[in-house]
Amino acid sequence: MMDYKVTVSTGCLDDAGTSSRVHIKLVGTVGESERTWLEGDTSFIPGAVSSFTVSCPVSIGVLRQIVLDKQPPEIQDDWFPVKVVVKSPEGDTYKFPIFRSITTSDLQYFSEENAPVSHSMPFSATFDRIWERFDPDWREKYYLWNLYGEGMPHCMTAETTSSLPTEVQFSWTKGWEFYSNVIAGLIELHLKGLADSKENWTDLDDIRGILNTKNHLSGYVQQHWKEDAFFGYQYLNGVNPMLIRSCSALPNNFPVTEMVFPRGPYTLVEEMKKGNIFLCDYKLLDGLKPNIIDGKQQYMAAPLVLLHKTSYDELMPLAIQLKQTPAGDNPIFLPTDSEYDWLMAKVFVRSADFNLHQINFHLLRTHLLAEVFTVSLMRNVKRKHLLHKLLLPHTRYTLHINVLARTNLISENGAFSQFVASGGETLKTILKRSLSSLTYSSLCIPEDITERGLQVVPNFYYRDDGLKLWDIIQRFVQGMLSFNYRSDADVEHDEQLQDWISEIFEYGFHSQSSTGIPQSFTTVEELVKFVTMVIFTCSGQHSAVNTGQYDYGGWMPNTPTTMQLPPPTTKGKTSEETLLQTLPNKGQTANAMSTLWLLSNSISDTAHLVHYPDADFDETTHCELIRAYKGELQTLSARICLRNMSLKVPYTYMDPAKAENSSTQTSAEQHLYYCLPYRILPLSSGKMDDYEVTVFTANIDYAGTLNNVYIKLVGTGGNSERELLMDYLRTWNFIRGAVSSFTVPCPVSIGKLIHIELDKPRFLFLEDNWFPKKVEVKSPKGNTYNFPIYRWISDSKVHCFREGTGLWKCLSMTLFDPLCIWHDYAKGLPHCMKADSLYSLPSALRFSYTKDIELAFTLGTGFCRKKIRNSTKFNSFIFPDYVQQHWKEDAFFGYQFLNGVNPMLIRSCSALPDNFPVTDKMVFSSGLCTLAKEMKKGNIFLCDFKLLDGLKANIIKGKQQYMTAPLVLLHKTHDDKLMPLAIQLKQTPARDNPIFLPTDSESDWLMAKIFVRSADFNLHQLNFHLLRTHLLAEVFTVSLMRNIPMVHPLYKTVHSVLQLLLAHTWDTLEINYLARSQLISVNGTYTSSWWGGYDETPETITVLIDLQALCIPEDIIERGLETVPNFYYREDGLELWGIIQRFVDRMLRFYYNNDDEVQKDSELQKWISDIFEHGFLSQKSTGIPQSFNTVEQLVKFVTMVIFTCSGQHSAVNSGQYDYGGWIPNSPSTMQLPPPTAKGKTNQDTMLRTLPNKGVTAKAMAALWLLSKSSSDYVPLGQYPEAHFNETKPCKLIKHFQGMLQALSANIQIRNLDLKVPYTYMDPEKKVYVPELLAKFTFILTKVGKGKNCMLLNNVGVVEGNNTAFDH
Repeated sequence: MMDYKVTVSTGCLDDAGTSSRVHIKLVGTVGESERTWLEGDTSFIPGAVSSFTVSCPVSIGVLRQIVLDKQPPEIQDDWFPVKVVVKSPEGDTYKFPIFRSITTSDLQYFSEENAPVSHSMPFSATFDRIWERFDPDWREKYYLWNLYGEGMPHCMTAETTSSLPTEVQFSWTKGWEFYSNVIAGLIELHLKGLADSKENWTDLDDIRGILNTKNHLSGYVQQHWKEDAFFGYQYLNGVNPMLIRSCSALPNNFPVTEMVFPRGPYTLVEEMKKGNIFLCDYKLLDGLKPNIIDGKQQYMAAPLVLLHKTSYDELMPLAIQLKQTPAGDNPIFLPTDSEYDWLMAKVFVRSADFNLHQINFHLLRTHLLAEVFTVSLMRNVKRKHLLHKLLLPHTRYTLHINVLARTNLISENGAFSQFVASGGETLKTILKRSLSSLTYSSLCIPEDITERGLQVVPNFYYRDDGLKLWDIIQRFVQGMLSFNYRSDADVEHDEQLQDWISEIFEYGFHSQSSTGIPQSFTTVEELVKFVTMVIFTCSGQHSAVNTGQYDYGGWMPNTPTTMQLPPPTTKGKTSEETLLQTLPNKGQTANAMSTLWLLSNSISDTAHLVHYPDADFDETTHCELIRAYKGELQTLSARICLRNMSLKVPYTYMDPAKAENSSTQTSAEQHLYYCLPYRILPLSSGKMDDYEVTVFTANIDYAGTLNNVYIKLVGTGGNSERELLMDYLRTWNFIRGAVSSFTVPCPVSIGKLIHIELDKPRFLFLEDNWFPKKVEVKSPKGNTYNFPIYRWISDSKVHCFREGTGLWKCLSMTLFDPLCIWHDYAKGLPHCMKADSLYSLPSALRFSYTKDIELAFTLGTGFCRKKIRNSTKFNSFIFPDYVQQHWKEDAFFGYQFLNGVNPMLIRSCSALPDNFPVTDKMVFSSGLCTLAKEMKKGNIFLCDFKLLDGLKANIIKGKQQYMTAPLVLLHKTHDDKLMPLAIQLKQTPARDNPIFLPTDSESDWLMAKIFVRSADFNLHQLNFHLLRTHLLAEVFTVSLMRNIPMVHPLYKTVHSVLQLLLAHTWDTLEINYLARSQLISVNGTYTSSWWGGYDETPETITVLIDLQALCIPEDIIERGLETVPNFYYREDGLELWGIIQRFVDRMLRFYYNNDDEVQKDSELQKWISDIFEHGFLSQKSTGIPQSFNTVEQLVKFVTMVIFTCSGQHSAVNSGQYDYGGWIPNSPSTMQLPPPTAKGKTNQDTMLRTLPNKGVTAKAMAALWLLSKSSSDYVPLGQYPEAHFNETKPCKLIKHFQGMLQALSANIQIRNLDLKVPYTYMDPEKKVYVPELLAKFTFILTKVGKGKNCMLLNNVGVVEGNNTAFDH
């Protein structure tokens, strides 16, 4: 027996498969096989590629055709086979392309791809060849030209879609979903009572409720449609970027003067010379009589619009004239006119733009021309011809959608006649005018852009993406056609080719030579250009003018389909009521929006430009060209996606991953299911390449997700499909701590992986949070790629993550750049990140879900269970016992300047300040010591609060508060205690500013120390805590996110900074936003309970700090504190700095081999440049580098950043409740002024001076919350190594962890001997992310909705003073 291997490919769509019994007969030159049943239960399901054996007693020779039939078991179903490939016993392969539905049980005949045409062919031939044998012109008779209207392109003769050949009709999927969408839209409109309503709108807000289909962009349009910048933006990147052109001279009928620049500094002539003036002229609409709808005359303008490119690269409208002829009743409207005069003018322009766009740039230039290309192709070019194969993906369904348009949209009773001003005869007139003005060059985007003078207009994404797409298509077409046409003569002698272009010229362009359309092809170059134009027109261009229809037209006032009142003839008479009467009524609006929604609604059988099918091509060269073409399209798509991350309004309409192959894109316009999806294996490609994907979910509370998770792999040679990794009905692959593996198939290798895309659509009504640690991908070749994530994913958006071991340089992703914009919060302060609200921050940089829940829980339990009852006592708080017992002692007062929450102020004193007239008699009355001797020995220290001098204190609840700017002199005794010697509460010596001494009365001395502690609290909070850790950390973070790619060192010489720093900047942005909005704002906690109210806060912390002060080794030396005993902040800090510095040095030198590599790292240089400019306000005196010149310089700076964000922050933050929980030790404010004389203070005076009960309670509650840690904090000693993949960095991190653990052990051993353990620099004990500040305000935001939460208000209801310290 002779066995023939038969492989059948079924289409991938939902309705492509069949449950029928399929039979085949092979027909050869010397015989034929028996009719054989191709048995298999799932052999013909959608997307199946199934193989069978057909046996013959002897060879049947060269195969010429196959005969297929399908016999249904009960109900007849449709089957869409793509092709059949047969391999003979002799080893020859025969291919039988099908690409059509088989809807009956009749025999179907299909010819072999390369079988010769012969009149002696037996009757068993394909349908095409049957007709070809008896009537060679059968296609010309089946696809007939019809003149739809005078002056319009010809179309195909077809009264209904059912009269079209089945090969060009909608698939069952498309047809069913299209009509379902129509029914759903109409039902919704009728349920809302709008479809037949003739009422006018009375409020713009009412329009929002028409359809529950608002997308993100239509929502943006609702918010910004009135803005001039958005009005101008739409001419570049809206749904009609085809009209605008550069203006070098004003039209004679548009008498604009310098009225447009009344205040300068521009002039029209100068700006036109610079190329900054642009014109949009709607002259094609001039003189037309608009439609009559429901017996009422409609109106439409033919405006001229002048626009100006500003210095900010925005396109702003300068002047609008609503009619073409200047006249007294045709005023030129200006932005300086009244709000509604100017708005009405813009609305008339937008209505005109809708009508001209729909008829000229959408209907004519894509749909009707695509039909001309298609009909001529089907009439003149045979199925096996290269041109037919090349263009079929771009013409499929074109005829069906256009028949629908002619019968349902632009017919006498169609939708345009019912709610569009240009409906009826007006539409045909516009079409005729548009065709007469159309040129070949205007269809070719490179020439069109040049002719309109738009080569250098900024932010013109239609141009940017369109030119790149045109170039990719052109090179693909060049390669494909040049392979078949080796010379110009080959082109000239191809009759099918010549017939094709000849009919296009005659029937599409009415034989008008002025259009520039070729009448014949004479060169390969000419052919390439024309075919490129056809593909571009049917794919990218159609997508550009079609896909955004609901985006920009879903909000009707932005794109009115008609106007019910004529354009205004004078200024000053338009109001909101006039505008509402002029806009379409409710019924017109509802039907228009429903139509636009339908046209923009995707169908499940959509395939995109990047999925160009190669199954119809056999030649190796063609398949390789197609593969390269797909790769270039996928690369362009990736670049567009990256670019769009930085845009408020992403431009996606030219994205090959979203643009359709043909001009049948959306719902009523979706394109062909002929195309095989990229993930379905072409027969010529061998087996699927399987990529093994492993996803690691963090093992912390709430880290898992129940949502479906999807992944897309993107490589240098292509990308996978978006693959579902989890089905919530089957498995729990992403619960807390899960490590789950999956297989992602690809038809071919996609090269080296660049990045992955993850998304998790919500499950039912639940959108939970997920914390993936990383994703590992193993390629079919055994290569492993790592994608570090380590962030919360809390929405349904697509998130991109770069590969962590070997990046593609072309795709550098600074993912947060577009979201991180500098904002000048207050004069003299470091700039911060612009954020309108907490939720405008990137979700990955906000609090974790764990923290959210635990903080809310902390609020509920912390205040309810702590039972702060009526604020009469605080004994339910666990007070720092040691502080309560020792706060009055001089030794403890001095100790806090070394190891308390603010060890940053004290410095050695070698000479007394002139304004601090302390004498030996005052401080050393015994005569055993002198100030001079003790200063010489280094035993005298000074704390000077001069930064607080002259500031006006806050007013709380209408009551003036008080604060001092003291000077404090301290002495190191022989037993190594730091004892206060003298306190002067104001900076200027005077009689009413006594110097308080330990020898004064107990009450006088204690009051002086309390005022010092209050000053220390405020200066510490604002300068050393807020400014020097939080605000600087934000500067480091924002610059990091703006300038450094999202994944650390992938090229061995760059990007290492990010992962070194990312761990130390987490949560910084949310914390700081909360601090600005809830702590130091007008109504913040500082204002309600602390001395330094809103007005004084910026001035207090506006101090120039220098690099030296941020580097603890230099700072300690500069303050002369090298040998002070029992200074644990210094001891632990220096040890920690040294460990960090050695770690950073080794890590960075692994990536930067020499100084030159540092200097050439542009991303690194941008990072430090941004920090210098926005963090230190370009002040050279700070010592902050403006650029990095050496590795050593880089090491020092990165060490400082890590130390600031970790150890330093912990030192000035973690002890806040330890030392401030006992309010007399750290009063947040003082209610009475400082004493002006001695001997007048008693306990009652002190209690009336301290904060009242309510302020005390709020301050203590805040400090308690700020000192609570969430369960997801990570100590510095557990520095994460999973971000790094190289062996040496991982070893360095292990060593770093070991050194930190050793330091922690030494600190804990040392602390065993201390009465007051110093733990704030312990790497194993305290959080290393600056997470504690504003936890309290976080609660105020989350629970109190921006106000002090109710529980805290209840805390402060009692405003009386304390009557005893025990209270």
